[in-house]
Amino acid sequence: MAAPHSDQENVFLASLAQGSVIWVACTDRRQEGEWECEGSQDGQGIYTNWWVARGQPDNIGGNEHCATIWSPDKKWNDYRCNGEQLAVCKQQPLTHCFTTNSDGRLEADSCL
Repeated sequence: MAAPHSDQENVFLASLAQGSVIWVACTDRRQEGEWECEGSQDGQGIYTNWWVARGQPDNIGGNEHCATIWSPDKKWNDYRCNGEQLAVCKQQPLTHCFTTNSDGRLEADSCL
């Protein structure tokens, strides 16, 4: 799952949600209030965009330990981890190599 590390990435993830709520790969399950995000080391320098005007994160009911983005405002909310939301997966780009001949056509032994 994806976790934004900048305002630009946060806006991009929210745009993929197209008006829905999506998961962010961040949790405070290990220690309440100490958020850890995918791709960050020991909570150091993590990016967050909590909906502070609405008191987020608030851990209502004592069981909101996962983060979501509400896409219209691009702000984060803590939510129960067993809730049903959309998720965006992060994948490293694939490497492809192509060899072309002098006519610009692919050679038969090109790799994918």
